[in-house]
Amino acid sequence: MTPDADLDVARLTPSEPIAEAQAADAIEACFGLSGELARLPGEADDNFLLDPGGQERYVVKFAHLRADPAVVDVQVRVLRHIESAAPGLPVPRVLPAVDGELRTTVPSGPLRGRIVHALSYLDGRLLRSVTTGRPLRRALGGTLAELGRALRGFDDPLVHRPLLWDLAQLPQLRPLLAGRRPRERDHRLRRCHGDRAGQ
Repeated sequence: MTPDADLDVARLTPSEPIAEAQAADAIEACFGLSGELARLPGEADDNFLLDPGGQERYVVKFAHLRADPAVVDVQVRVLRHIESAAPGLPVPRVLPAVDGELRTTVPSGPLRGRIVHALSYLDGRLLRSVTTGRPLRRALGGTLAELGRALRGFDDPLVHRPLLWDLAQLPQLRPLLAGRRPRERDHRLRRCHGDRAGQ
């Protein structure tokens, strides 16, 4: 038994981490930018915070080696759509590459052919790190409503693809448990799979 063919399970195998020096060379080649780099966490991509020393900072995302270029295209196109439909919303802005494309591929060097795109960095704090009250919840609700309205005019078949971290997909992910090395908390995963499958 194997996972559902529509699920992007290839991204579960991590790519070899990109060294900062390699990332710096690729960023300069692709975006004409240089500066201080700091690695950021990510589900599958290699992400870096770039500080060129001015007012603007950027998040540079090197896609997973097995990433579908069409999926990356959708990610950048939806951000450009939001920027056009609701320019006041606090969403990252896509920084075009030196070739004018919204996403590009590294032209040479060790990362040659790797898909990469860059976004403006949004300062802020994680919701879990702040005390939430009625004013904040109201502001969040209003922002999410505006975001939903802005997204009404955007659609693509890829935005309807099954996502691994969607709990509705748990029954399709059951075969992956069989291939895991036994771990202390596996019984919780199996119980969760059983609970979801019975619903």
